[in-house]
Amino acid sequence: MPRTVSAQEAPRQLLLLPAEGHADTSLDVTLREVFAARLPGTTLQVSAVPLEDVRLLAGCSEDAPDCLPQIAAQLGVDALLVRRLDAAGTQLTLTLHAYGATREAATRVDEADGERAVVSLLRTLQLLAPEPPPVVLAPVPPVVLEAPRAPPRRWPTRLGWTLTAVGGGLLGAGLIAGMLSRRDERRYARVSLDDEQAVDDAHRLLSSARDHARLANGLLLGGALIT
Repeated sequence: MPRTVSAQEAPRQLLLLPAEGHADTSLDVTLREVFAARLPGTTLQVSAVPLEDVRLLAGCSEDAPDCLPQIAAQLGVDALLVRRLDAAGTQLTLTLHAYGATREAATRVDEADGERAVVSLLRTLQLLAPEPPPVVLAPVPPVVLEAPRAPPRRWPTRLGWTLTAVGGGLLGAGLIAGMLSRRDERRYARVSLDDEQAVDDAHRLLSSARDHARLANGLLLGGALIT
């Protein structure tokens, strides 16, 4: 029976140390994209200093088993991810040090399937959940044809379209009435109360503005309810 591997809880912060090359290689970009898409809770920081220089600063040799824990302690981080690429650029190795344990995985890689290789290694390192098994479809039962049914009545649809048209018309009329009310209000505000005729005109404009406002409110409310 194959062994079942479950994904561990990914660390919140992970420092990526490139063992060869610079931090802006295409594989490092792919690693950042995979972490952003599949592990949004983990912040991946790419070190501008390669592993070889960091190892010298930490005072450990390449073959020492406690080298990565020493580097993590020196840098003050809890989790490290070391990226190695062979000289031919076809063998990618990721070494993870997190929660006091160190794991390593390697696979072949090329420019066309860099993302696939990175995802495969992260699953082997248990940062990502394993790929789900293929779905086996059950046989489809035979289709039983039913007798044709009578077409549904179309009057509810026609009634709905009619009410929608009426509601839209009321909304449009309400907008026009509102515009007329605003126009009368502006005219009322510009009236100069110099004589009795001007006062009568002001009262007429104010009354017209109020009538149009009430009409606009009624039309808009009715149109909204019907629509």
